Amino acid sequence: MKINCWLAVIPLCLSSIIAFSQTQEITNLKAKLAKATDTKVKADLCHSLAAVYWDYDFEKGMEYSRQCLALSQRIDYQLGEIKGLTDFGLYYYYQGNYPKAMTFYRLAVKKAEGKNFGDFPSYTNTRIGNIFRFQAQFDSAQSYYDLSIDAPAGTIQPFALSSAYYNTGLLYSDLSNYEKSLYYLHRSLHMRVLLHDSALIAETWNAVGFAHKGLSNYDSANYYYNKFYKVTKQLKDPELLMLYSINKGELLFLSDDFKGAIQLYLQALDILKAHEFKRYHGIILKKIGQVFLRQNDFPRALEYLLNSLKIEETLNGRQQIAQTYSLISWMYVWQKNFRLADENATRSLKLMTEIKDEFGIAFTNNLLGVIAREQKEYDKALQYFKTALQIRKEINHKEGIAGTTYNIAMVFRLRKQYDKAFQFFFEEINLDQKLNNKEGLCLAYNEVGATYSEIKNFSLASHYLSKGEALARETHSLPQLRKSFQYFSALYKAQGNYQKALIYSDKFIALNDSVNNNQGTIKVAEINALYQIDKKEEEIAQLQNDNNLKQSQIELQNTRIRSQTGFLIFAVTLVLSVVIAILILYRYYQVQDKANKELKNLNQLINEKNEEILTQAEELRDSNNLLSRINKELAEKQDEIATQNEELIQSNEEILSQRDLVNTQKTKLEEANIIIEKQNMEIKLRNENLEKEVDKRTKELVEYNQQLEQFAFISSHNLRAPVARILGLGQLLEISGNNASDVAFIHQGLTSTAFELDRVVRDLNTILEVKKNNSSVLVDINFEEELKLVKINLEKEITETGTQIHTDFSKAPLIKTIRPYLDSILMNLISNAIKYRKPELSPVISIKTESKDEFVCMTVSDNGLGINLTLYRDKLFSLYSRFHDHVDGKGLGLYLVKTQVQALGGKIEVERNESSGLTFHIFFKSGNVVG
Repeated sequence: MKINCWLAVIPLCLSSIIAFSQTQEITNLKAKLAKATDTKVKADLCHSLAAVYWDYDFEKGMEYSRQCLALSQRIDYQLGEIKGLTDFGLYYYYQGNYPKAMTFYRLAVKKAEGKNFGDFPSYTNTRIGNIFRFQAQFDSAQSYYDLSIDAPAGTIQPFALSSAYYNTGLLYSDLSNYEKSLYYLHRSLHMRVLLHDSALIAETWNAVGFAHKGLSNYDSANYYYNKFYKVTKQLKDPELLMLYSINKGELLFLSDDFKGAIQLYLQALDILKAHEFKRYHGIILKKIGQVFLRQNDFPRALEYLLNSLKIEETLNGRQQIAQTYSLISWMYVWQKNFRLADENATRSLKLMTEIKDEFGIAFTNNLLGVIAREQKEYDKALQYFKTALQIRKEINHKEGIAGTTYNIAMVFRLRKQYDKAFQFFFEEINLDQKLNNKEGLCLAYNEVGATYSEIKNFSLASHYLSKGEALARETHSLPQLRKSFQYFSALYKAQGNYQKALIYSDKFIALNDSVNNNQGTIKVAEINALYQIDKKEEEIAQLQNDNNLKQSQIELQNTRIRSQTGFLIFAVTLVLSVVIAILILYRYYQVQDKANKELKNLNQLINEKNEEILTQAEELRDSNNLLSRINKELAEKQDEIATQNEELIQSNEEILSQRDLVNTQKTKLEEANIIIEKQNMEIKLRNENLEKEVDKRTKELVEYNQQLEQFAFISSHNLRAPVARILGLGQLLEISGNNASDVAFIHQGLTSTAFELDRVVRDLNTILEVKKNNSSVLVDINFEEELKLVKINLEKEITETGTQIHTDFSKAPLIKTIRPYLDSILMNLISNAIKYRKPELSPVISIKTESKDEFVCMTVSDNGLGINLTLYRDKLFSLYSRFHDHVDGKGLGLYLVKTQVQALGGKIEVERNESSGLTFHIFFKSGNVVG
């Protein structure tokens, strides 16, 4: 039965948190904490220590988490409180107490009040998603991962975003959507490479390898696993080492190295003694159970699987529970206990359906098909297999498709529908060849050979059984090798070749386990009896044929000769070995004797050298006496030279004194030159600045004159119309006499015109106030607080239109400017966005601030009607310019905005959004007195 694909794809046990610290890192952090005086810095250091200790000591980690939270609450440090609450959640998560972990995670998110502070609470949301994923509540998990991924640009740090992408990739691996899993995992890998975090990169490689294994891309899977193993050995991180032991154990298990697999799984359990991750504990116990299951050690397999099931039930890990039920069901299939097998498989299918695990649903349907097939319920079996095959094709699980195709072929073989059986067998062989799945090919070749044997096509049967046996030997698959021997024995028995049948039967029994020994012995006795009868018939035939008898005797003599020849060769080999040993000893003694002679000669040479040395020593004593006399003469001469040196030193001192005086004068001259050069540079710089200032003032005067001309023109234009109407109405009043209706009409016109004239005068007065009032002292203003006041003034318009205002002042929350001007700018831009909205949409306004050089840039975007900037950019900020006539307006707002921004020493830019609306960039100068 083909279950290796399932055993190979038990879901990946990857950590979502990795702290790859070392003892030195803990020491450094503690030293910084001891020296820190700022409470906020202390809180952040406690959080960092907690993160390090999760891999070493949970209780120590919890101790620093408490300190982080207490320090943050003392000074109302919001980010510190979020970190501390998240750390509390991590502690209970690692203890397997998911409800309590969820409580602290939610408190951390609530504390953020809808804001995002770099990694938090985006990272916290990812942790909440992990708890839902481990409990197979995949929709809920996805929604929390999306909260992190969809955070506003610039508000989430790479670590938190890479974690969200990574865990989303694992989610899709759990759902067997490996292609989508690889998409998110590669996005995470790209970010983690930029973070230069080796542990996180290794963790992601492991997940990518698992996804490739799910797609049957074994070369790619091995490539990423090898990269993971290499980095893991260097880092010596306990959690990564545990994952290494699990994955390496799985590879050994798949190659039938059960002892090696068990050893690695036990190593992983040893790591868990210091780091009690209950979820990992359950998975490792399950894997050990799988090994015993493959060895037909059913009592021990059931013991480990049930212990794994207990842990998974306490964690409510429904996907893991379903998989354990499936493995227990397989165990009962092999024991032919189909009632219990069906019960456990049905439980598994129910859970897999609830959590929408397509891979698990397909696997369990395949298992139920095997149970039905073993009970000869072939129609029912085919129905299960077809359902499994359809799902596996939808999720592109290639190895699973091959496995189910094999099971369908087996049903048709048992029904004696050999044409259909061969059709599905060869379809499976084709799939396995593409996948290079040697174990699947071995299984198929054996069954195809057995099928040909049943229809008496012995040549093809032998051909395919030989291929099956070769692959079984190549892959070291003992179960398939036993199967090959069993089918070969049946083949030769069907051909009447009982001698070969007996040979293969012996091979089969030698490999077979104790469970099948009795049955194997009965079959051997049957074949042996047939073989003895056949032998007696041959002896009778030989007695009737003298030539054959003589030939048999010759062959027997040849056999004896070959046996004697073999013994003779052995004896000759032994004699040669003794001779060679004697020669080696003789050679050794020869070399030893030669070495002794050389040593004797060397001693004689040393004695001669010693005599020469004694002679040279006497000569050296004579030479030393001569040197002593010469040294005495040299000492006398040195005294004379010393006297001369003192005289020279005095002369040098006088020369040096004169040279120092020259150097001092030279230094003073150089300093004077530097001062003069510096003054020249300052004069030149002042001249250049003066020229720039003159140019700037000239430009400002020209602009001011242009504004005055524009203002005079607009004033005369806007005042001329109402004055002309007043004059005309006055003339009409003289002409009308006392006509009451005419007088009332003229009175109404005069009143309306007077109001219009008053409006024009007030607008012009407002402009003059802006131009005049530009010498106020700037004050500190909080954007968030100022916007609240503006929203109160526009509360009616905002409520009636359902306006949404999104803000992000995190990069520049404060500005130093004139408060009335900032209020007016915000009021005009927001009211314009509401007034000129699209009729079918509610206004959405985005306001954010950031620092750019010496400016604070405020960006205001909307989704309104917008303006064709190609046609009207030059007129956009002109006085009384209007571009939409379907609503009332004066055309004064944008003119005032630009005038006020310029009065503050700033500038304004505008651009049209891709979809709709406009974006204004207002640049405020900050920190100076305007004027």
